[in-house]
Amino acid sequence: MKALCREFAKCIFVLNLTLVFFPAHAALNDPCGCNAGLAPQLVEYSSSNQVRLAFIQQIDEKQYEKIKKDGSASADIIDIVKGSVSYSEFNEKRRDYLEKNNFSLDKEQSQSLLFSTVRTTDWVACKRQCIKNQQGFVCDIAEFTEMNIVVSCSWRPEGAANKQQVDVIADGKQLTPQTIDPNTTRDWHFPRDPSRDLLMTFTPEVGSSQTLKIAATPKQLPTPISPVKLGSCIGRGGLEGVHFWGPEGKICNNIQPWGLYRSISTENNRRICSCIGHGGPEGVRLWGPEGKPCGGIRAWGTYNEQCVSSERLAICSCIGHGNILEGHFLWGPKNEACGGMPNEAWGTYSQYCVEPQ
Repeated sequence: MKALCREFAKCIFVLNLTLVFFPAHAALNDPCGCNAGLAPQLVEYSSSNQVRLAFIQQIDEKQYEKIKKDGSASADIIDIVKGSVSYSEFNEKRRDYLEKNNFSLDKEQSQSLLFSTVRTTDWVACKRQCIKNQQGFVCDIAEFTEMNIVVSCSWRPEGAANKQQVDVIADGKQLTPQTIDPNTTRDWHFPRDPSRDLLMTFTPEVGSSQTLKIAATPKQLPTPISPVKLGSCIGRGGLEGVHFWGPEGKICNNIQPWGLYRSISTENNRRICSCIGHGGPEGVRLWGPEGKPCGGIRAWGTYNEQCVSSERLAICSCIGHGNILEGHFLWGPKNEACGGMPNEAWGTYSQYCVEPQ
């Protein structure tokens, strides 16, 4: 108590700050949107759906604006961000997306998982510059790894000022006070136990206390929902050589002699898109993995229209019509127009739906 109460008025000031601030340990602030710079790196962690979901969970309004402007993120993140006209709409879509993917980590836990996993070299440079540019007394995380935390405090007074003392409490223990000169920054280094929360409070002689919380890195992650696995098959007769896509293991267009939709290793199966068929399926909208040749025929272009994320998508069937596709089972996103046809006889993709697991 003596260290905090060098004079009675200062003691009252500090205690008031403590009572007001301590109950609300907010997630780490990102006033400059530096976290958005981690988005391009998520491609390196394509096998870890949890890391991408953690990134989506912690996006604040500043990051939302930067990602929407730059477009430098994985396809599923871009789908949600650019498909939203406002941050409020993004929040609603994010909530639905995370629920569908069984992701329950809060913002603090998501940040801990994210920073403990991805490379943060560029992020560190952005954060340090951001801290340096803030006015008044400001502390924020400048470096974050699995085992170490660096907090940088900046003091930029409006007028002339002398150096001041900063009291620091970490994990309930008061550390040796340090001084900071006007218009400078100072670092504090903390070892981190990733299995425990870390709470740090910085109280200057002049200015408001700054409290930062680093959440423990989650050990037991929720099981992610796997997208429907697609396979392809090759048509016969009037559809000779045309590739059709559907849920792996289902009968190709429900025509037994054609075999099953077999899985084919594909580099991009995170989104499925449509294209317009020619020849036998002239004018029919077909669906398949983004970037693959439309109907397996390069002259028809690629699946690159009306793209949607496959990670949260139910794939359903409908029955085709016309001379060539009469009675064929076609597959596409749930409730989309069957074959892209406005004709009510075709209906929608709404039968025998296969849901993400």
